[in-house]
Amino acid sequence: MSSTDRTPLAERLWAPFDSGSGHGRLVAMEGLRGVAVLLVFLVHFYSLFEHYVTPGSALHWLSHCAASLGHSGVDLFFILSGYLIFGGHIRSAPPFGRYMRRRAERIYPTFLVVLAVYVGLSFVMPGAQKLPSAPRDAALYLAANVLLLPGMFHIDPILTVAWSLSYEWFFYLFVPALVALTRMRTWTPAERIRLFTVLAALHLALSFVFIDLHPRLAMFFVGMVLYERIGALRDAPPVEPGVTGKVLARLAVTVAVIAAVVPFYPTQRWPGALSEMLENGIHGGSLRVALLAWSLYPFVHTALGSRGPLTDALSWRPLRALGNMSYSYYLIHGLALHALSFVASRVFHGRNVALFIALFPAGLAATLVASAALYLAVEKPLSLSAAPKPGAARLSASGS
Repeated sequence: MSSTDRTPLAERLWAPFDSGSGHGRLVAMEGLRGVAVLLVFLVHFYSLFEHYVTPGSALHWLSHCAASLGHSGVDLFFILSGYLIFGGHIRSAPPFGRYMRRRAERIYPTFLVVLAVYVGLSFVMPGAQKLPSAPRDAALYLAANVLLLPGMFHIDPILTVAWSLSYEWFFYLFVPALVALTRMRTWTPAERIRLFTVLAALHLALSFVFIDLHPRLAMFFVGMVLYERIGALRDAPPVEPGVTGKVLARLAVTVAVIAAVVPFYPTQRWPGALSEMLENGIHGGSLRVALLAWSLYPFVHTALGSRGPLTDALSWRPLRALGNMSYSYYLIHGLALHALSFVASRVFHGRNVALFIALFPAGLAATLVASAALYLAVEKPLSLSAAPKPGAARLSASGS
Protein backbone atom coordinates (compact mmCIF):
# COMPACT_ATOMS: atom_id res chain seq x y z
CA MET A 1 0.00 0.00 0.00
CA SER A 2 1.44 3.35 -1.03
CA SER A 3 1.72 6.32 1.33
CA THR A 4 -0.99 8.03 -0.71
CA ASP A 5 -3.36 5.15 -0.05
CA ARG A 6 -2.70 5.45 3.69
CA THR A 7 -3.56 9.15 3.70
CA PRO A 8 -6.97 9.74 5.33
CA LEU A 9 -9.77 10.45 2.88
CA ALA A 10 -10.53 13.84 4.48
CA GLU A 11 -6.89 14.84 4.07
CA ARG A 12 -6.91 13.99 0.37
CA LEU A 13 -10.24 15.78 -0.06
CA TRP A 14 -9.15 19.11 1.42
CA ALA A 15 -5.48 19.08 0.38
CA PRO A 16 -6.08 20.64 -3.10
CA PHE A 17 -7.71 23.61 -1.40
CA ASP A 18 -5.05 24.13 1.26
CA SER A 19 -3.05 27.35 1.18
CA GLY A 20 0.07 25.77 2.67
CA SER A 21 1.75 26.81 5.87
CA GLY A 22 4.01 29.55 7.11
CA HIS A 23 4.48 32.28 9.66
CA GLY A 24 2.47 34.76 7.60
CA ARG A 25 -0.51 32.45 7.18
CA LEU A 26 -3.75 33.71 8.70
CA VAL A 27 -5.91 30.64 9.25
CA ALA A 28 -8.85 32.62 10.63
CA MET A 29 -8.68 34.88 7.56
CA GLU A 30 -9.32 31.85 5.36
CA GLY A 31 -12.38 31.01 7.44
CA LEU A 32 -13.61 34.60 7.27
CA ARG A 33 -13.53 34.44 3.48
CA GLY A 34 -15.60 31.28 3.67
CA VAL A 35 -18.14 33.08 5.85
CA ALA A 36 -18.20 35.99 3.39
CA VAL A 37 -19.11 33.86 0.36
CA LEU A 38 -21.73 31.95 2.33
CA LEU A 39 -23.33 35.30 3.14
CA VAL A 40 -23.31 36.23 -0.54
CA PHE A 41 -24.88 32.86 -1.35
CA LEU A 42 -27.83 33.72 0.91
CA VAL A 43 -28.56 36.85 -1.13
CA HIS A 44 -28.71 35.12 -4.50
CA PHE A 45 -30.48 32.02 -3.25
CA TYR A 46 -33.28 34.16 -1.84
CA SER A 47 -33.57 36.30 -4.98
CA LEU A 48 -33.97 33.22 -7.21
CA PHE A 49 -36.15 30.98 -5.07
CA GLU A 50 -38.25 33.21 -2.79
CA HIS A 51 -41.27 32.79 -5.07
CA TYR A 52 -41.70 29.24 -3.75
CA VAL A 53 -42.48 30.61 -0.28
CA THR A 54 -45.73 32.31 0.74
CA PRO A 55 -45.19 36.03 1.37
CA GLY A 56 -45.76 36.95 5.00
CA SER A 57 -45.03 33.46 6.30
CA ALA A 58 -42.44 32.84 9.00
CA LEU A 59 -40.13 31.09 6.52
CA HIS A 60 -40.37 33.98 4.07
CA TRP A 61 -39.53 36.46 6.83
CA LEU A 62 -36.62 34.34 8.04
CA SER A 63 -35.20 33.90 4.54
CA HIS A 64 -35.57 37.62 3.89
CA CYS A 65 -33.64 38.40 7.08
CA ALA A 66 -30.91 35.95 6.02
CA ALA A 67 -30.69 37.53 2.56
CA SER A 68 -30.54 41.01 4.06
CA LEU A 69 -27.72 39.94 6.33
CA GLY A 70 -26.06 38.29 3.35
CA HIS A 71 -25.35 41.67 1.77
CA SER A 72 -22.66 42.13 4.41
CA GLY A 73 -20.58 39.41 2.73
CA VAL A 74 -19.13 41.78 0.15
CA ASP A 75 -18.41 44.36 2.85
CA LEU A 76 -16.53 41.71 4.79
CA PHE A 77 -14.43 41.04 1.69
CA PHE A 78 -13.63 44.75 1.45
CA ILE A 79 -12.51 44.83 5.08
CA LEU A 80 -10.23 41.83 4.54
CA SER A 81 -8.76 43.42 1.41
CA GLY A 82 -8.12 46.63 3.30
CA TYR A 83 -6.31 44.65 5.98
CA LEU A 84 -4.19 42.60 3.57
CA ILE A 85 -3.33 45.04 0.79
CA PHE A 86 -2.57 47.94 3.11
CA GLY A 87 -0.58 45.64 5.37
CA GLY A 88 1.60 44.57 2.48
CA HIS A 89 2.35 48.17 1.51
CA ILE A 90 2.98 49.54 4.98
CA ARG A 91 5.59 46.85 5.66
CA SER A 92 7.49 47.36 2.42
CA ALA A 93 7.24 49.13 -0.92
CA PRO A 94 6.95 46.58 -3.75
CA PRO A 95 7.75 47.99 -7.22
CA PHE A 96 4.49 49.36 -8.57
CA GLY A 97 4.73 47.49 -11.88
CA ARG A 98 5.32 44.15 -10.20
CA TYR A 99 2.57 44.84 -7.67
CA MET A 100 -0.04 45.66 -10.34
CA ARG A 101 1.03 42.73 -12.48
CA ARG A 102 0.50 40.44 -9.53
CA ARG A 103 -2.91 42.00 -8.87
CA ALA A 104 -3.87 41.46 -12.53
CA GLU A 105 -2.65 37.86 -12.39
CA ARG A 106 -4.75 37.34 -9.30
CA ILE A 107 -7.98 38.75 -10.71
CA TYR A 108 -8.07 38.39 -14.49
CA PRO A 109 -7.64 34.70 -15.48
CA THR A 110 -10.64 33.47 -13.49
CA PHE A 111 -12.69 36.58 -14.21
CA LEU A 112 -12.12 36.40 -17.97
CA VAL A 113 -13.07 32.72 -18.10
CA VAL A 114 -16.35 33.34 -16.28
CA LEU A 115 -17.02 36.50 -18.31
CA ALA A 116 -16.53 34.49 -21.53
CA VAL A 117 -19.02 31.90 -20.28
CA TYR A 118 -21.59 34.63 -19.59
CA VAL A 119 -21.06 36.24 -22.99
CA GLY A 120 -21.37 32.86 -24.70
CA LEU A 121 -24.57 32.04 -22.84
CA SER A 122 -26.04 35.40 -23.81
CA PHE A 123 -26.01 34.26 -27.46
CA VAL A 124 -27.47 30.86 -26.62
CA MET A 125 -30.16 32.39 -24.38
CA PRO A 126 -31.27 35.66 -26.04
CA GLY A 127 -33.35 36.57 -23.00
CA ALA A 128 -30.10 37.01 -21.06
CA GLN A 129 -28.46 39.11 -23.76
CA LYS A 130 -26.84 42.27 -22.40
CA LEU A 131 -24.64 43.21 -25.34
CA PRO A 132 -25.94 46.10 -27.47
CA SER A 133 -27.01 45.14 -30.99
CA ALA A 134 -24.67 47.61 -32.71
CA PRO A 135 -21.18 46.04 -33.12
CA ARG A 136 -19.33 49.20 -32.08
CA ASP A 137 -21.46 49.66 -28.97
CA ALA A 138 -21.11 45.98 -28.12
CA ALA A 139 -17.32 46.19 -28.41
CA LEU A 140 -17.16 49.27 -26.19
CA TYR A 141 -19.48 47.71 -23.63
CA LEU A 142 -17.43 44.51 -23.55
CA ALA A 143 -14.22 46.53 -23.20
CA ALA A 144 -15.69 48.44 -20.27
CA ASN A 145 -16.47 45.14 -18.54
CA VAL A 146 -13.00 43.75 -19.22
CA LEU A 147 -11.49 46.92 -17.73
CA LEU A 148 -13.67 46.47 -14.62
CA LEU A 149 -15.40 49.83 -15.02
CA PRO A 150 -18.92 48.74 -13.93
CA GLY A 151 -19.21 49.55 -10.26
CA MET A 152 -17.11 52.68 -9.95
CA PHE A 153 -18.97 53.93 -13.01
CA HIS A 154 -22.68 53.62 -13.71
CA ILE A 155 -22.38 50.77 -16.21
CA ASP A 156 -24.48 47.62 -16.02
CA PRO A 157 -22.04 44.69 -15.61
CA ILE A 158 -22.33 41.55 -17.73
CA LEU A 159 -21.24 39.54 -14.70
CA THR A 160 -23.41 40.96 -11.93
CA VAL A 161 -20.98 40.51 -9.04
CA ALA A 162 -18.13 42.16 -10.98
CA TRP A 163 -19.10 45.59 -9.60
CA SER A 164 -17.15 44.73 -6.44
CA LEU A 165 -14.04 43.95 -8.51
CA SER A 166 -14.20 47.53 -9.74
CA TYR A 167 -14.04 48.70 -6.13
CA GLU A 168 -11.15 46.33 -5.44
CA TRP A 169 -9.20 47.55 -8.46
CA PHE A 170 -9.69 51.17 -7.41
CA PHE A 171 -8.38 50.29 -3.95
CA TYR A 172 -5.34 48.55 -5.46
CA LEU A 173 -4.46 51.84 -7.15
CA PHE A 174 -5.36 54.01 -4.16
CA VAL A 175 -3.22 52.31 -1.50
CA PRO A 176 0.26 52.69 -3.05
CA ALA A 177 -0.52 56.30 -3.96
CA LEU A 178 -1.70 57.10 -0.42
CA VAL A 179 1.27 55.43 1.24
CA ALA A 180 3.80 57.06 -1.10
CA LEU A 181 2.35 60.59 -1.08
CA THR A 182 1.93 60.79 2.70
CA ARG A 183 5.12 58.81 3.53
CA MET A 184 3.04 57.19 6.22
CA ARG A 185 5.58 54.45 6.86
CA THR A 186 7.32 57.04 9.03
CA TRP A 187 4.11 57.69 10.99
CA THR A 188 3.12 55.96 14.19
CA PRO A 189 0.24 53.45 14.06
CA ALA A 190 -1.89 55.85 16.13
CA GLU A 191 -1.36 58.61 13.56
CA ARG A 192 -2.35 56.32 10.71
CA ILE A 193 -5.44 55.14 12.58
CA ARG A 194 -6.55 58.74 13.11
CA LEU A 195 -6.12 59.48 9.41
CA PHE A 196 -8.10 56.43 8.28
CA THR A 197 -10.87 57.16 10.77
CA VAL A 198 -11.16 60.74 9.56
CA LEU A 199 -11.12 59.69 5.90
CA ALA A 200 -13.82 57.07 6.46
CA ALA A 201 -16.02 59.48 8.40
CA LEU A 202 -15.53 62.23 5.81
CA HIS A 203 -16.30 59.86 2.95
CA LEU A 204 -19.53 58.68 4.57
CA ALA A 205 -20.55 62.21 5.53
CA LEU A 206 -20.07 63.50 1.99
CA SER A 207 -22.01 60.54 0.61
CA PHE A 208 -24.79 61.21 3.12
CA VAL A 209 -25.12 64.93 2.42
CA PHE A 210 -24.17 65.47 -1.20
CA ILE A 211 -23.73 62.75 -3.81
CA ASP A 212 -23.17 59.03 -4.06
CA LEU A 213 -19.43 58.55 -3.49
CA HIS A 214 -19.75 54.77 -3.24
CA PRO A 215 -20.04 54.69 0.56
CA ARG A 216 -19.08 51.00 0.75
CA LEU A 217 -15.53 52.02 -0.13
CA ALA A 218 -15.27 53.10 3.51
CA MET A 219 -15.05 49.41 4.43
CA PHE A 220 -11.49 49.35 3.11
CA PHE A 221 -10.57 51.94 5.75
CA VAL A 222 -12.07 49.68 8.40
CA GLY A 223 -9.69 46.94 7.29
CA MET A 224 -6.75 49.35 7.39
CA VAL A 225 -7.60 50.40 10.93
CA LEU A 226 -7.90 46.75 11.94
CA TYR A 227 -4.44 46.04 10.54
CA GLU A 228 -2.97 48.74 12.77
CA ARG A 229 -4.99 47.72 15.83
CA ILE A 230 -4.06 44.06 15.52
CA GLY A 231 -0.48 44.85 14.55
CA ALA A 232 0.87 44.43 18.07
CA LEU A 233 -0.59 40.92 18.19
CA ARG A 234 0.31 39.83 14.65
CA ASP A 235 3.88 38.69 15.27
CA ALA A 236 3.53 37.85 18.96
CA PRO A 237 3.67 34.17 19.93
CA PRO A 238 0.21 32.72 20.59
CA VAL A 239 -0.82 32.78 24.22
CA GLU A 240 -3.61 30.58 25.49
CA PRO A 241 -6.12 32.84 27.26
CA GLY A 242 -7.05 32.24 30.87
CA VAL A 243 -10.57 31.70 32.17
CA THR A 244 -11.30 35.44 32.22
CA GLY A 245 -10.00 35.82 28.68
CA LYS A 246 -12.18 32.99 27.43
CA VAL A 247 -15.27 34.48 29.05
CA LEU A 248 -14.54 37.89 27.54
CA ALA A 249 -13.92 36.33 24.13
CA ARG A 250 -17.27 34.54 24.22
CA LEU A 251 -18.97 37.76 25.28
CA ALA A 252 -17.28 39.65 22.43
CA VAL A 253 -18.43 37.05 19.91
CA THR A 254 -22.00 37.21 21.21
CA VAL A 255 -22.12 41.00 21.05
CA ALA A 256 -20.52 41.02 17.58
CA VAL A 257 -23.01 38.53 16.15
CA ILE A 258 -26.00 40.42 17.58
CA ALA A 259 -24.61 43.73 16.34
CA ALA A 260 -24.06 42.28 12.86
CA VAL A 261 -27.72 41.31 12.57
CA VAL A 262 -29.20 44.64 13.65
CA PRO A 263 -28.33 46.76 10.58
CA PHE A 264 -29.99 44.24 8.24
CA TYR A 265 -33.17 43.59 10.16
CA PRO A 266 -35.86 44.19 7.51
CA THR A 267 -36.13 47.94 7.39
CA GLN A 268 -39.89 48.02 6.89
CA ARG A 269 -40.14 47.07 10.58
CA TRP A 270 -38.11 50.11 11.68
CA PRO A 271 -39.84 53.37 12.63
CA GLY A 272 -41.37 55.04 9.57
CA ALA A 273 -38.93 57.92 8.99
CA LEU A 274 -35.85 55.77 9.59
CA SER A 275 -37.23 52.99 7.41
CA GLU A 276 -37.78 55.40 4.53
CA MET A 277 -34.29 56.84 4.90
CA LEU A 278 -32.65 53.41 4.96
CA GLU A 279 -34.66 52.13 2.02
CA ASN A 280 -34.22 55.11 -0.30
CA GLY A 281 -31.43 57.19 -1.72
CA ILE A 282 -27.82 57.84 -0.88
CA HIS A 283 -28.58 58.56 2.76
CA GLY A 284 -29.64 54.99 3.39
CA GLY A 285 -26.48 53.65 1.79
CA SER A 286 -24.25 55.74 4.01
CA LEU A 287 -26.16 54.89 7.16
CA ARG A 288 -26.11 51.19 6.39
CA VAL A 289 -22.36 51.25 5.81
CA ALA A 290 -21.77 53.15 9.06
CA LEU A 291 -23.91 50.69 11.04
CA LEU A 292 -22.32 47.69 9.39
CA ALA A 293 -18.78 49.00 9.91
CA TRP A 294 -19.59 49.41 13.59
CA SER A 295 -20.87 45.82 13.66
CA LEU A 296 -18.19 44.06 11.65
CA TYR A 297 -15.23 45.77 13.31
CA PRO A 298 -15.46 43.85 16.63
CA PHE A 299 -16.32 40.65 14.78
CA VAL A 300 -13.19 40.73 12.60
CA HIS A 301 -11.04 42.04 15.44
CA THR A 302 -12.13 39.12 17.63
CA ALA A 303 -11.46 36.66 14.79
CA LEU A 304 -7.98 37.89 13.87
CA GLY A 305 -6.73 39.51 17.05
CA SER A 306 -7.40 36.90 19.72
CA ARG A 307 -7.59 33.22 20.49
CA GLY A 308 -11.04 31.95 21.33
CA PRO A 309 -14.16 30.10 20.13
CA LEU A 310 -14.63 32.30 17.06
CA THR A 311 -11.07 31.68 15.87
CA ASP A 312 -11.52 27.96 16.49
CA ALA A 313 -14.74 27.92 14.46
CA LEU A 314 -13.11 29.81 11.58
CA SER A 315 -10.26 27.28 11.57
CA TRP A 316 -12.64 24.46 10.58
CA ARG A 317 -10.98 22.94 7.54
CA PRO A 318 -14.02 22.80 5.18
CA LEU A 319 -14.72 26.47 5.90
CA ARG A 320 -11.06 27.34 5.23
CA ALA A 321 -11.19 25.37 1.98
CA LEU A 322 -14.22 27.38 0.93
CA GLY A 323 -12.40 30.56 1.89
CA ASN A 324 -9.37 29.63 -0.20
CA MET A 325 -11.51 29.15 -3.29
CA SER A 326 -13.81 32.03 -2.38
CA TYR A 327 -12.90 34.09 -5.45
CA SER A 328 -13.95 31.29 -7.80
CA TYR A 329 -17.06 30.71 -5.70
CA TYR A 330 -17.95 34.40 -5.78
CA LEU A 331 -17.74 34.55 -9.57
CA ILE A 332 -19.46 31.27 -10.50
CA HIS A 333 -22.04 30.61 -7.78
CA GLY A 334 -24.67 32.82 -9.42
CA LEU A 335 -24.47 30.85 -12.66
CA ALA A 336 -24.82 27.56 -10.79
CA LEU A 337 -27.88 28.86 -8.92
CA HIS A 338 -29.45 30.11 -12.16
CA ALA A 339 -28.98 26.66 -13.69
CA LEU A 340 -30.67 25.05 -10.69
CA SER A 341 -33.48 27.61 -10.86
CA PHE A 342 -33.99 26.86 -14.56
CA VAL A 343 -34.33 23.13 -13.89
CA ALA A 344 -36.64 23.65 -10.91
CA SER A 345 -38.91 25.99 -12.87
CA ARG A 346 -39.40 23.35 -15.55
CA VAL A 347 -40.54 20.74 -13.02
CA PHE A 348 -42.29 22.63 -10.21
CA HIS A 349 -44.80 25.48 -10.25
CA GLY A 350 -46.50 27.58 -7.60
CA ARG A 351 -45.75 27.76 -3.90
CA ASN A 352 -43.76 24.85 -2.55
CA VAL A 353 -42.23 25.22 0.90
CA ALA A 354 -40.72 21.72 0.89
CA LEU A 355 -39.02 22.45 -2.43
CA PHE A 356 -37.63 25.74 -1.13
CA ILE A 357 -36.13 23.95 1.86
CA ALA A 358 -34.73 21.13 -0.30
CA LEU A 359 -33.25 23.55 -2.81
CA PHE A 360 -31.09 25.18 -0.14
CA PRO A 361 -28.65 22.25 0.31
CA ALA A 362 -28.98 21.43 -3.40
CA GLY A 363 -28.02 24.99 -4.30
CA LEU A 364 -25.13 24.98 -1.87
CA ALA A 365 -23.86 21.68 -3.32
CA ALA A 366 -24.19 22.91 -6.91
CA THR A 367 -22.26 26.09 -6.18
CA LEU A 368 -19.54 24.18 -4.33
CA VAL A 369 -19.03 21.74 -7.21
CA ALA A 370 -18.94 24.53 -9.82
CA SER A 371 -16.56 26.70 -7.82
CA ALA A 372 -14.24 23.79 -6.97
CA ALA A 373 -13.99 22.94 -10.66
CA LEU A 374 -13.24 26.55 -11.57
CA TYR A 375 -10.69 26.87 -8.77
CA LEU A 376 -8.81 23.70 -9.66
CA ALA A 377 -8.94 24.23 -13.44
CA VAL A 378 -8.28 27.97 -13.66
CA GLU A 379 -7.66 29.96 -10.48
CA LYS A 380 -5.13 27.69 -8.80
CA PRO A 381 -2.89 26.96 -11.81
CA LEU A 382 -3.10 30.42 -13.41
CA SER A 383 -3.37 32.82 -10.46
CA LEU A 384 -1.93 31.05 -7.44
CA SER A 385 0.97 29.06 -8.88
CA ALA A 386 3.15 32.20 -8.96
CA ALA A 387 2.03 33.43 -5.53
CA PRO A 388 4.75 34.41 -3.05
CA LYS A 389 6.07 31.72 -0.75
CA PRO A 390 4.43 31.42 2.67
CA GLY A 391 5.63 34.11 5.01
CA ALA A 392 5.03 37.78 5.66
CA ALA A 393 4.83 38.60 1.96
CA ARG A 394 1.94 36.15 1.68
CA LEU A 395 -0.40 38.57 3.42
CA SER A 396 -0.23 41.11 0.62
CA ALA A 397 -0.87 38.57 -2.10
CA SER A 398 -3.72 36.57 -0.70
CA GLY A 399 -6.49 39.14 -0.92
CA SER A 400 -8.71 39.12 -3.96
